[in-house]
Amino acid sequence: MKRTRGMKLGRLAMRYYPDSSYRTALRRFREEILLTRDLHKALQSIGYSEHQRYFSPRQVQMIEQYLGEP
Repeated sequence: MKRTRGMKLGRLAMRYYPDSSYRTALRRFREEILLTRDLHKALQSIGYSEHQRYFSPRQVQMIEQYLGEP
């Protein structure tokens, strides 16, 4: 099993949207989390806040589970 690391929001957003500008990647990534309702609920259940700038290893793993690996 692959060990997942924690990651800053911007870095993770750029992994999912590498062809976008930094600001656009952030916006699109945040929208994707909100639009994927099951992911959003699951993240909230483990402490996600829409204002956080860092994702824990568990949160990164959950994002990859719902959105796939970037």
